[in-house]
Amino acid sequence: MFHPLATALVSALISYLCLWRFPSTALLDNPANALPTAITSLFLCQIVLAIVGAWDSATDLKPEGKQKNRKQQVIEPRWPWISSVMYGIWWTVFGTITFWLIAVLFGAPVFELVEKTWLAAAYLSVLAVFPTGAALKSNTSAWIRLISSTGRLETAVERMVYYPLVMSVVGAWFGGFVIPLDWQRDWQKWPVPIVCGAFFGSFAGHSLSVIFNQLAS
Repeated sequence: MFHPLATALVSALISYLCLWRFPSTALLDNPANALPTAITSLFLCQIVLAIVGAWDSATDLKPEGKQKNRKQQVIEPRWPWISSVMYGIWWTVFGTITFWLIAVLFGAPVFELVEKTWLAAAYLSVLAVFPTGAALKSNTSAWIRLISSTGRLETAVERMVYYPLVMSVVGAWFGGFVIPLDWQRDWQKWPVPIVCGAFFGSFAGHSLSVIFNQLAS
C-alpha cells in the first residue's frame, strides 16, 4: 500500500488533470463533450492506480489495534491487482446506476438531458466509488464499518477511501442547490454544479483522510 499522503496527492492531481486539463472542450462551455473525455481518462488512471497498489489493503484489513498485538500471516494472491480492478469496475457500474436513480429521485430530468445525467452519475462513481471498491473488494466487515459511521473506521485504507467518497457525494448534493437559482450563469447548467461539487468534495475528502490517518498513527 502507498503512503496515505502519496495516494491522496496523486489522486487529487489526477482528478484535476482529467476534469480540467485533458478534455479539449472546457466543462463550463460544453459539459456533454468534456465529461466523456474526463470520465474515460479518470477511469483509466484509476485502473493504473489499482494495478500499482495505491489502495492495496492486503496487509491492512485487520483493525490497527489487533495488528499491533499479534502478527498474522497474510496469504496474498499471485496477481492481487486483478481483483482490485475487477471489484473497482463492478462497484463503479453499481454506483453509476445508484447515483442516477438518486439524481432522478431528487428531481433530475428523466427524459430530458438523459445523457448529461448519466455522465454526472458516471463521473461521481468513477471518482469516488472505484477506489472504494478496489480497496475493500468483497470485505464485508470493512464495508459495514464504512457505511455505518466514521467513528468505527479501523484501518488506514478505510479512511483513505471513506472521506473522499462521502465528501464527493456531499459536494455533489450541495452543488445541486445553485441550479434553480435565477442567476443565468454558465456554471449553473446541468450537470456542471454536480460535477464541480463532487470534484471539490473529493479534494476535501482526501485532505480529511490524510488528517485522520495522521491522528490515528
